[in-house]
Amino acid sequence: TFYTQDNTAGACGNTNPDSALIAAVADWTQSDCGKTIRITNTATGATVDVTVEDSCPSCEAGHIDLSTGAFDKLGSEDAGVLNGE
Repeated sequence: TFYTQDNTAGACGNTNPDSALIAAVADWTQSDCGKTIRITNTATGATVDVTVEDSCPSCEAGHIDLSTGAFDKLGSEDAGVLNGE
C-alpha cells in the first residue's frame, strides 16, 4: 500500500516529500531508521530501493507501506495494493 507524508515527521524524526523513496514498516524499531530495502513487484518485476523512515502500527506483520513516490515506481496507485518481495 502507499501513504502520503502530510508534511509531518515520521517515526525516525524526518519530514520527507511524497516523492521521497521511503517506507513505513509494521515491525518497526528505532534501529530500522535509515535501512535500505529493495522491493520487487512480483507481477511486473519492477524494483525500487526505499529507506525506512516511519512505522506502520496499523499494518499487519511483514507489511510495508510505501511513499507515493516509491509506490509509483512499482505500479499504479489505482491498484491500491501490490504484492512484492
